[in-house]
Amino acid sequence: MQGRGTLSFWNGTTSSSSRKHDNTAGNHYKHQRNPKHHTVHVPKMGDLANQIAMSRDRSDLPLAKFPTLPYALDNAELVGIYFASSWCPMSTPVTNLLSQSFSPNNQLLQPEGTSTTAPVKRKPLALVYVSSDKTKESMEEYSKDKGWIDVPFETTERTDLKRHFRTCAKIELAEMGFERKHEIPTLIIIDSQTHGILTTDGVADLKDHGASALDEWIALQQAARGMEDKYL
Repeated sequence: MQGRGTLSFWNGTTSSSSRKHDNTAGNHYKHQRNPKHHTVHVPKMGDLANQIAMSRDRSDLPLAKFPTLPYALDNAELVGIYFASSWCPMSTPVTNLLSQSFSPNNQLLQPEGTSTTAPVKRKPLALVYVSSDKTKESMEEYSKDKGWIDVPFETTERTDLKRHFRTCAKIELAEMGFERKHEIPTLIIIDSQTHGILTTDGVADLKDHGASALDEWIALQQAARGMEDKYL
């Protein structure tokens, strides 16, 4: 299946092109998993060097402009951006898989303000919920006790993230006014250091691997950072 395990860097001006093939993100390279081998396509050396240099000035990275994300990006190795809704029947099994696979007490970064007695400990994964729920109450009930970081319902940030990644529910298309690339549920995995997309197909990874999907995402992240060390 084309595009599974895609890894890319982008310049913040456009989102990934499709759930299956992440190929419109400015200067990028792809890492596609294969049971027998890995193939990495590397951009021109100057392009990669510029992207990595930009990644080290975190204020210029494309996701720094979203108010909810810096806490997750600063305190977790990977950030999963989860687009879903309580009313969407396809979201329910994915949400159940997330709850079964990742414990708020172990792998997941807790929402800001959860711990008042100890400093925040860096975690392997943070899950940020971008809701398509119809009310604030339904959003909060859906994400309750799951360890997710909710993008506030009453702000424009939810809409801004949907536009950035071109991801939303079908019923939101008229309001959003863009050509949708991903439907809900979608789980996009981000390298917190570079803001690069490791995969837009986190839902399929969960279905295939369960809790071991985290190992798959870490492997992609290590491959990306290995390329940085080699080519910068």
